[in-house]
Amino acid sequence: AELLKSNAGAVQETVSMLKTMYLEAKGEGGTFTRSGVALALSSVAESLTKREMIVLFPTLCSDKDQGLTDPDEGVRGQMTHAGLRLIELHGQSCMELLTPMFENQLNKADSGTWQGDLLKEGVVIFMATLSKFLPKGDPKVSSVVQRLLRTLATPSESVQRAAATCLTPLMGMLGDAEAVSAVVKDDMEMMLMGESYGDRKGGAFGLAGIVKGLGISALKAHDIMSTLQSAAGDKKDPRKREGALFGFEALSEKLGRLFEPYVIHILPILLNSCGDADENVREAADA
Repeated sequence: AELLKSNAGAVQETVSMLKTMYLEAKGEGGTFTRSGVALALSSVAESLTKREMIVLFPTLCSDKDQGLTDPDEGVRGQMTHAGLRLIELHGQSCMELLTPMFENQLNKADSGTWQGDLLKEGVVIFMATLSKFLPKGDPKVSSVVQRLLRTLATPSESVQRAAATCLTPLMGMLGDAEAVSAVVKDDMEMMLMGESYGDRKGGAFGLAGIVKGLGISALKAHDIMSTLQSAAGDKKDPRKREGALFGFEALSEKLGRLFEPYVIHILPILLNSCGDADENVREAADA
């Protein structure tokens, strides 16, 4: 890394060499080599330019057992760290390059594989990290938030949790109360009216991430608790009852002690739900 700082002409050649080393180090026998490449990328990140970013990120965001989908968990973590460092250092100047690349990956149909889940999870984190360079109120912030809301429907808990966590810092960047209310409304609809279990569960994770970003006062400001309590008592629609219970669980997990004053109000609901006629509602209450 120190040598590259004083020899900028060698940067492109070094990056090309690292990429080749990584791609050639297939299988368990190449784990240490791939790990070394990932660590090297983090070390030289400061010396890279937009030209090297164009070369590197397609490798990081590939579904071909490399970068975010490396077969080794340790290497995957190192590659994720390298990608985040690159975005931290060069994201602002490379936003027009990286944004369509990330969106293209997220637009792909769900593959149903662990590699696909890992890739989507990592790209969601990359996109949210990139978004911090946007000014408050920029329309692109709203676009990223909507993308994260759609990602919450991915039938993978790790992806849903990643998307929900990424929502938290973006809530304060939306710019106006109307935009915030629209996001809360869309997420609540997913949680309470979603057709699938994944929709409702993802919506619950999203709600917790949204409230974490807005602050505990959002529960009252957006009538969240009263809406959840009403849904939990809906006699006709078990989806609403289940979704409300998912919401209580996610809020409790995300907010911790801040949510404790609300627990006394939902205990009767939880006890009543344990005897619900619908099995899915009973399981949600037991959770």
